[in-house]
Amino acid sequence: MGSLIGRISEEQPPFEVVRKHEGSYELRKYAAMVLAEVSECDLGTEGGGATLTDSDFNSLAFRRLAGYIGVLSTPCNRGLRNSPSAAAPEPIAMTAPVLISPEDPTPEPIAMTTPVLISRGAADVADKPPTNRKLAFVLPASRFKSAADAPEPTDPAVKIRDRPSELVAVRVFSGRFDEAARRQQDALLRQALERDNVQPADGTLAEVASYNPPWTLPWLRTNEVRLPVATGALPLP
Repeated sequence: MGSLIGRISEEQPPFEVVRKHEGSYELRKYAAMVLAEVSECDLGTEGGGATLTDSDFNSLAFRRLAGYIGVLSTPCNRGLRNSPSAAAPEPIAMTAPVLISPEDPTPEPIAMTTPVLISRGAADVADKPPTNRKLAFVLPASRFKSAADAPEPTDPAVKIRDRPSELVAVRVFSGRFDEAARRQQDALLRQALERDNVQPADGTLAEVASYNPPWTLPWLRTNEVRLPVATGALPLP
């Protein structure tokens, strides 16, 4: 019931609010995080490759990532890489860790976190198709400090990578998001940053963060559009 009305109970990546502009955006300093990511390039021609609609790509990529962390099935990973334990897997809650010996790797469940991150390729401008869409899960910071700590995927389309600490401008919005909504929120965020003389990092494109499952009531959903900010170009408050 909680997810239906928009309650967010999953672990979220830690951040510090540097500056807040009510009703417009806020600047957040995110700690380094570990991502499990699927890109359009890694999917290749599966399901139509670049001809996939945004909805179809997001659905396909989400299923591959859900398989990696073990949502409703055996996790598609090779277990913890540096486990000191020789314990065998046991039926426990998905959010609890199962430590497996690296000599006999067994799939390791990973707790679901929020948000889901959605980004698009360098050709992401009006009337031009994206070059490489991506969808990522943020792995729990309480368990994984670097990509080397995370279980190795058995699915070649799933990549584990580190994202360094960064300063990000974030605009929060509700409702279901599609390409039109993403462009609208991106434009509003950029207008607010220009007004405040805040410079986005060179060559950056907006990323969408989604916090709720599809069945959450649209007006209770939490979405964000995000832009990395050049840390040396912030005006004084």
